[in-house]
Amino acid sequence: MSANRPRIGITMRLELETDRFYLSRYYSEAIEAAGGAPVHISLIPNPGYVASVMDDLDGVLLPGSDSDIDPLRYGTEPHPNLGSVHPVKDETDLLVLDEIEKRGLPLFAICFGMQALNVYRGGTLIQDIPSQLPRAIKHQQGRRVIVPRTQSRWPKRVSWYHWQQPSGSWSIAITTRQSKRSAETWSLPLGRLTD
Repeated sequence: MSANRPRIGITMRLELETDRFYLSRYYSEAIEAAGGAPVHISLIPNPGYVASVMDDLDGVLLPGSDSDIDPLRYGTEPHPNLGSVHPVKDETDLLVLDEIEKRGLPLFAICFGMQALNVYRGGTLIQDIPSQLPRAIKHQQGRRVIVPRTQSRWPKRVSWYHWQQPSGSWSIAITTRQSKRSAETWSLPLGRLTD
């Protein structure tokens, strides 16, 4: 393997109880296994900080999160079942998306990441899949699993754990889906986010 691995940024999460940033190890391990070098992006919603971190990146992974995007960001009132909102996560991820746009970097978005991308592009979210889409496939199936591969055929044994999904989305490539009505990951090739 070459010493010049592509550097892939991953935005972190915020644990409110201990006031610390964290990230599941599986994201970094998947990037390393694919030949990349993971770079953790702390949740500091300062445009100068985000721009400086993005200077040396070759791509970005926007991961899942156990928080929800503030629905006021997409002009909707909070649903009664809305989970916790972490404004610092929303703001940092949206700044990272701004930098991806400016630089034309490739993006891989999972769960919360694709929700942030959809909101960034002017879309909205279904805030609570169980109550708003009662016939949807169950999205909270227990243990959370990260699948470090993408392909057109869906793996048979994967558990997902999320309760929101994009609605009113824009032209974005769906990389994996759980059913005809539910995308699980999105990606953007090299190029700009805008049409």
